[in-house]
Amino acid sequence: MAAAISQREPRNHSGEILRQAERGGVFTVTVGGRPVALIGPCPRRQWVPRSEILRLLRSGPPDPELRQDIAELGGGLEELADPWEALPRATYYPNQGQHRHDRDRRALIR
Repeated sequence: MAAAISQREPRNHSGEILRQAERGGVFTVTVGGRPVALIGPCPRRQWVPRSEILRLLRSGPPDPELRQDIAELGGGLEELADPWEALPRATYYPNQGQHRHDRDRRALIR
């Protein structure tokens, strides 16, 4: 069961709350007694890096039917890639107060 904490607790005790969350603790943040958010541990990584999968596949005996099996399942080796690796990263320009993506988008609108 999640421990209820007021909205001020994360601000005043963020380090302790995050340490407990890292160890599996779950907190329900309340505003005026109403639950509004959960703080808890992140799920464990679900994706294995493509390089690790390919290394494991290469370390075993060859399976001539592997590609055919994957094709029959409707997939390919590219599906082994972590979908989060391909996301673009925003660059922040502190002196300009904007992200590169925001600046580029504004240039397209003008």
